[in-house]
Amino acid sequence: MNNHESRNSNMTIKPDADGALRMPEPRPDKAPVKTNAYRYARQANTQLLPMFPYDGPGDIVSACTSIRAGGQSGKRGYFLHTNAVDEVMVSFGANGRVRTGDVVVGPKTHGVGGSGAAEFFALNVVTQRQLEEGEQLEAVAFACEACSQEIFKLSFSAFTTADHDGFFPPLPSNAGAAEAAARFNASEANRTCKACGHVSDPFPIAMWGWDKYLRATSVSEDARRALEEAIRK
Repeated sequence: MNNHESRNSNMTIKPDADGALRMPEPRPDKAPVKTNAYRYARQANTQLLPMFPYDGPGDIVSACTSIRAGGQSGKRGYFLHTNAVDEVMVSFGANGRVRTGDVVVGPKTHGVGGSGAAEFFALNVVTQRQLEEGEQLEAVAFACEACSQEIFKLSFSAFTTADHDGFFPPLPSNAGAAEAAARFNASEANRTCKACGHVSDPFPIAMWGWDKYLRATSVSEDARRALEEAIRK
């Protein structure tokens, strides 16, 4: 492959007669779609709401995150997220550490959340491109509140797995994070630091909405199946 040619499972990009690179027509099952991030954030039931219906190999996955925390808004918690691919975060409005208009590409393992006395808000869009082939893993880990030592970690597939398959399956990042937080909260042993012995508080999962998102997904899946059954009768 030379510098002017890019191939993947979805497309082949080659220079035309005048040397310009042009995108091929989209696949019929991957029609271009668009949405408004500000309007989308109003209906978000989770802190990482997928904006488009594509999350397969080679797909561009964008998710909207909107949060108000700190001060009277309550504790939001902190965790470490590991991704096998780069994440590009664009700030569509914020008054905290992240500035409005910031574009950030962080490390593969990065902290999410944190504590702070001052209340703040942020509306961001996080975009990543899924691997075209092979295994793609993510992980969510929790650190000791006293000494910052990692005390619990769960790895999971970044692609939809059989246990979450359906008409509109949940975003794997949300499903994995919800499971990690549930396991962390359910066991004091998982929250006990082996380095210093401190027992960390349960993670405030309600602040992130992962459980609410999965419940809504379950209702959507059950409703779709009920409609399919009604049509067959």
